[in-house]
Amino acid sequence: MMTSAYSRSWQPSAPRHLTTLPPPRSRPRDSREQPDTGPPILKTFRRLLTTNICSGKRCRTTVLTSRRKEVRTVGEIEGAELVAYCGLYCGACAIKNGQIRNAAKSLQAMLKAYGYPDWAPTLAEFVPATKHYPEFEGVLEWLTAQDCEGCPAGGGNPACAIRICAREKGFAGCWECGEDPCEKLQAIDQDSRVPESRQRIREAGLEAWLAEQAAKV
Repeated sequence: MMTSAYSRSWQPSAPRHLTTLPPPRSRPRDSREQPDTGPPILKTFRRLLTTNICSGKRCRTTVLTSRRKEVRTVGEIEGAELVAYCGLYCGACAIKNGQIRNAAKSLQAMLKAYGYPDWAPTLAEFVPATKHYPEFEGVLEWLTAQDCEGCPAGGGNPACAIRICAREKGFAGCWECGEDPCEKLQAIDQDSRVPESRQRIREAGLEAWLAEQAAKV
């Protein structure tokens, strides 16, 4: 039997399900992925911080990382100039915010409008206290000039032992000192809010404490 060239070149094909499949393509690396390099212990740590989150047939890999806590110096904290070294909040001070100064000016203007400086001293026979009116005027004049930049900026008593001590030790305030309570704080600590403020600053941090105080004013 004669066979044609076509029949000689033809060969039966293997069943389709036995055909060898081409090797799978490697998945292209995502540009955002970074090669896992470094010492073995670091690779293990990265794997421990990696979790697979799946939904149906889709999975995504999420790396669990902790946020880096922002550390700022006292000078970078907004409102830091409003806390005294002892723990007082200068932002609530009537001298710092000008309430006393403005009230004294208002009273001074009203007394002058009603002529008190002229006739008040003449009432001494009936109202003994009015004989001290000139001294009162001097005190009132002093109050109209009251101003304070705040403790950290140099306001208040220039010879304050608390401020001098904190500055010598390089502390932002007495809450950073391990010698609290201290004899220098005895007078100011008669107001229980002051030691409570220092303790709160230790617990919550200066920035959080300042926000709390500002909300109260």
